[in-house]
Amino acid sequence: MLPKGCTAPPVLRTLRATDAGWLAELHAECFDEKRRWPASFLASFLQNPAAFGGVYLSQTEPVGFILGQGAAEEAEIVTLATRPAFQRQGIAAMLVEDFCTFCHKQGKNRIFLEVAENNLPAIALYRKLGFEKQGIRPNYYQEIENAVDAWVMIKLL
Repeated sequence: MLPKGCTAPPVLRTLRATDAGWLAELHAECFDEKRRWPASFLASFLQNPAAFGGVYLSQTEPVGFILGQGAAEEAEIVTLATRPAFQRQGIAAMLVEDFCTFCHKQGKNRIFLEVAENNLPAIALYRKLGFEKQGIRPNYYQEIENAVDAWVMIKLL
């Protein structure tokens, strides 16, 4: 089943530092002001040899991306974003599954992430894909009026 608005299946490609501008725009569509990342940060992050990620394109329009980093046998999902018009259509799940497959092929045996405890759709997605809660980072995210704990979730490959 194709995501709404797609005439062909989304195509995954690797992220590059030159993608930072539109990555920042898409990230801003998905996160509140305190969690938005500027293009300069994303470009710098992607220049790190440990960083990697992928984007799904529908035609030439980016519909979602995942960004992570890895060292030794472990990887981290740093952020995951799907354009609002394409949410709840399986794009995020495909991105996470592709990320896990890539990590496994690179010899990683564990993936972890932090997710806000009040981000119930993301928690449900990660649980569905085999991630389990392993701990809590108190007051990890600064919301508009208060701080929110992060769940640390882990998936063994």
